[in-house]
Amino acid sequence: TSSPAPTPTTSAPAPSPTTSAPASSSSTTSMAITPSNSKLVVPFPSGTRCSTHPDHHLETLGNVDMEQCMNACIDMQECMFADFELSLSAVTGFCRLLRTCVEESDCLGTSVVTFKKIMKPSFNSPQWMMTCPTPAVLTTACMTEELYDAAFQSVVDLFGMLDKTCNEFQCHEADLAGCLLRMAGHDFMDYNGTGDGKGGADACTDMDDGDNAGLPECLFRGEFDGKV
Repeated sequence: TSSPAPTPTTSAPAPSPTTSAPASSSSTTSMAITPSNSKLVVPFPSGTRCSTHPDHHLETLGNVDMEQCMNACIDMQECMFADFELSLSAVTGFCRLLRTCVEESDCLGTSVVTFKKIMKPSFNSPQWMMTCPTPAVLTTACMTEELYDAAFQSVVDLFGMLDKTCNEFQCHEADLAGCLLRMAGHDFMDYNGTGDGKGGADACTDMDDGDNAGLPECLFRGEFDGKV
């Protein structure tokens, strides 16, 4: 009748020497920012950069390309922002690694791109799962009728690449249209209009939720023989 001995499952494994975070003076414990749970985005429009306040500065790297600058910030736990400025060679440039950033106008009009480090959310959102050749731009700096028409046409062209067969077994065009409609609908349906006003069309959608099954494939993983 004696109860079985509890299994020793509560002891935490020893931290790896390659991932342990440096000691912090803060009494609040938070998850360390590491290459596996952080990435860089472009927070400012062109012509805006971080101020050159010395207290914000961590390190300056010379003769590096944009990817090397981004990786340097991701690998440095303290780095939260990075300014990359092309040199006259237009291939490599200078990289400033910063712990914080005060936005300022780039009056000289130099070719500066400012990156901000973000943490991986507690769920797989579209912006975290999707990868692009360059960091994602969070704000549309400009939108003309020509750019809008070009974006619209790119979607039309995408549908034009699909198999036109539509029967009880397959209908690729309807599948893609349904995917785009579901993504938009599932995104804005969480708007809290009577509470804090949060949610809505912000791409803050859990792609692992069962209600979103199939969306990752049509949006970015690829389906229809790689056409989408």
